[in-house]
Amino acid sequence: MKTYDRHEKRYRGWMPDHIREMAIDAHEEYPDKRLVIHFMQPHTPYIGPKADEVRGRLQDEHGMQFKKMNIIHGEESSEESELNFSQLRNAAEKGYIANDTLHELYRENLEIVLDEVKHLLEEINGKSVISSDHGELLGDGDGWFMPKAYGHPGNVYSPELRFVPWLEVESNNRRDIVS
Repeated sequence: MKTYDRHEKRYRGWMPDHIREMAIDAHEEYPDKRLVIHFMQPHTPYIGPKADEVRGRLQDEHGMQFKKMNIIHGEESSEESELNFSQLRNAAEKGYIANDTLHELYRENLEIVLDEVKHLLEEINGKSVISSDHGELLGDGDGWFMPKAYGHPGNVYSPELRFVPWLEVESNNRRDIVS
């Protein structure tokens, strides 16, 4: 099995292309096992050209820093300030990003990961299930009966958070699984 050093895993471990590569390696090393492969996207932090452009604009216009992306790029965060956010979603909560822009960033993240899932399904055999561990609120809520919320807070019940997708991808070539 290919090994990944801690530095690479820490900074790239959640990137979808890296997860796909590790999944293919595990699929080849354990041909008689089922695998659970967990891609982080479309969860934050958002990646992709649109997300990079929005982060750059917010940095130029407001001096914002985004801690998670600094860590990903191996940089130290600048001094703490009220404009030093963990992720773009936090900037949306504070009103620096419109909710429709946040939806675009979420969609971009989803498209990036689905492209990697497509490539993964071309490389592995056996039945696959594509699902999610939770949904994500992107400024959803009417402000009256449900406060506007972001992310996946534990004290909020909404269909967007609680109902997750389940897509089964059948394969003619099934693996023989051994316990």
